[in-house]
Amino acid sequence: MRRSTLALLLLASPLFADGGLASYVEGIDAIERGQYDAAVASLSTAIQSEPENADFFTARGVAFALSEHVAEAHKDLDRSLKLRPQHDE
Repeated sequence: MRRSTLALLLLASPLFADGGLASYVEGIDAIERGQYDAAVASLSTAIQSEPENADFFTARGVAFALSEHVAEAHKDLDRSLKLRPQHDE
């Protein structure tokens, strides 16, 4: 099954109606397509839903870095490490 098909199935699931996981999946797919602004928008929505999720900040930091927004990338990646300090090992 192709990744985009899997993402669509996940997004259609009622399990993803709440929280930021659906937006996270959309953001990851946008990164893979090279649509970094769309990725940042989706991942920002995910972060609004779950502001303590380190993975969401990591993914948005990557999207910012790929779009050459270095200061924003640094801020998000730093926040991710503060939420999950053992990640720096």
